[in-house]
Amino acid sequence: MRNNFGKLLREIRENIGIRLYDMAKNLDISSSFLSAIETSKKPVPLDLVEKIIQIYDINIETALDLRNYAKETITNISFKIKKSSSSKFDFAETLALNFNSLGEEDMKKILEIVNKKGHNDYTK
Repeated sequence: MRNNFGKLLREIRENIGIRLYDMAKNLDISSSFLSAIETSKKPVPLDLVEKIIQIYDINIETALDLRNYAKETITNISFKIKKSSSSKFDFAETLALNFNSLGEEDMKKILEIVNKKGHNDYTK
């Protein structure tokens, strides 16, 4: 069963009139990987979404749908932490270990703090 992203991507591809093989070639990925994304067997890399939007000049509304649908497919998120910062590592590890047990209010509070800090202290 296709997810929303796979359905929309196939619709875009068919409206453009391009074969899966050709779209994959344009996106510099294998046709089997693109097929797996279209059929919901693989999560969608967010950088691939941006590439699709740019290469195929996707309108704003459809681009927003693609981004949101892609986020629905993601089950793992990773990021790099500087080796010199053990407190950042401890925070990330604790957050990851306890993420599924956090309530909505806890997540809102953490997000508020992180967003506030991120805008005021972007370089750190």
